[in-house]
Amino acid sequence: MPERQVTDRAVMLDVLRAGRVAHVGVVDAEGQPRVIPVAYGVDGDDAIILHGATSSQLFRALAAGAPVCVTVTMLDGLVVANSSFNSSMNYRCVIVFGRADVVAEEEKERVLERLSEHLFPEHGSTFRPLQAQELKATTVVRVPLTEMSMKSRDFGADDAEDNDPQRWSGVLPIHSQFGEPIPGDHVQVPTPEHIRHWRP
Repeated sequence: MPERQVTDRAVMLDVLRAGRVAHVGVVDAEGQPRVIPVAYGVDGDDAIILHGATSSQLFRALAAGAPVCVTVTMLDGLVVANSSFNSSMNYRCVIVFGRADVVAEEEKERVLERLSEHLFPEHGSTFRPLQAQELKATTVVRVPLTEMSMKSRDFGADDAEDNDPQRWSGVLPIHSQFGEPIPGDHVQVPTPEHIRHWRP
């Protein structure tokens, strides 16, 4: 629906910074569509960072320059109307179109640090250093944020002519939040404060 279009780039970037999983779509060499959920990061205001195994069909296609569609969706609520036809969802969804640029070997570790900072804020300095074989086994790409589209819905049921005071309708908000950290069985140190204070 055209009225749900959002053109403010800052709002689009806010959605990309809030998310952690993107659905990445390509058409493979056999002409089959592939849509894979991938953890991602944001590289400043300019690109989405994706990483995966060098043996992955998806990342081989991305590295070869296949056109790509990257979708990030934040589900904010279920909208319950008087009919299933008029029920809906509140959401924010950004779609990025383009082709991926492979990150050079000498840049790979720095770009992966940015991705880690997106996924695990303030935790980067506590990770052990990446090993050479880990870097070699990982393909890292950037998808430039030059062509983006966003749609959003943030209101209640829009079936005013079908309102029935004796039938419940409204919005059930959906909030994403972290639970209590669960340390591994081998851990002998307290949970770091930055992990205790993470927010989605």
